[in-house]
Amino acid sequence: MIYSLSEIDATCKKAARGSGLSWGYAEEAGKAARWLAAHQLPSTELLAAYLTERQKNAEHYQGSNPKCPLLVGASLCDAGYDGVEQSIKINHVVYPLLLLPYLTQLSQATSAGLNLHWLGTNISCLEGVIYIQENASIATSELTEVSCSYLESGVSLNKALIQEKGVLGQSVEASDWQALESLAHLTYVPATEESRRGAGPAD
Repeated sequence: MIYSLSEIDATCKKAARGSGLSWGYAEEAGKAARWLAAHQLPSTELLAAYLTERQKNAEHYQGSNPKCPLLVGASLCDAGYDGVEQSIKINHVVYPLLLLPYLTQLSQATSAGLNLHWLGTNISCLEGVIYIQENASIATSELTEVSCSYLESGVSLNKALIQEKGVLGQSVEASDWQALESLAHLTYVPATEESRRGAGPAD
């Protein structure tokens, strides 16, 4: 079924909160999923799988390994240009594609091209355009080492992926949407007799 970008954003935000992330990080996760969906890249399926794992293994994900791509991405954006400097390597990252929306945001904020690489995949972002030069493992969930670096001035890039005009949504598997809604449901306050009092049509 096709869901709108707004629906993807809102549901992924609530699901991220339901998995244990703070509302601030959850909001950024929703925006990241929306960005990926707008570019017709794997989005809800990756976030559904990752957030489900995170919620079921909360203690495991509170340590430094594996590293959360959502928290790492937000940290890089917060650090700005100095956070990347020339090149950094991030060990033990899962679902590395979830880093891309954050790196694109950083690229635009610093007006500099950035390159994101892990085994089998190489993606660059420059002036709002995404260049996918290798994508053999673009949707991997495996632990991997990710490198991030600024592009040298004058670098030549090809195989651009440009956001399609008029993209309003993305097709989502029913199982992925159900997983996201199950996590989102954890943010809802259970109804009580007090909350029900006064509900319904007025006399």
